[in-house]
Amino acid sequence: IKTGWDATDRGTHLEKRWFRGYLLGLEGRREEALELARELRARVDRGESSLTELAAVYVATGDHELALAALEEAEKGAISFLPYLLPQWELLFSSPRFLAVLERFGLPPPPDR
Repeated sequence: IKTGWDATDRGTHLEKRWFRGYLLGLEGRREEALELARELRARVDRGESSLTELAAVYVATGDHELALAALEEAEKGAISFLPYLLPQWELLFSSPRFLAVLERFGLPPPPDR
């Protein structure tokens, strides 16, 4: 995680805020991560951030229902979604809701791990 922190500390690029929230969640710093999630939600509403970034923060905090709700909301718009390349989604691979989201995106089920 140290390497990830280094990446989020360089500059003040807003696009890295979701990753910082993701890492905070993984470290168990849930309240800090959720504060960033609230900030991300406002950015999503202004069209400045993506719902998949918000969902990633929720996965890391253990709020899988909120993560799935964000992904379900995302499927209504045109987004890029890489569920097999990014490790944060592995925690949702067994969820029937996640599998339904993948199906609606026209994606196959996750590979066996």
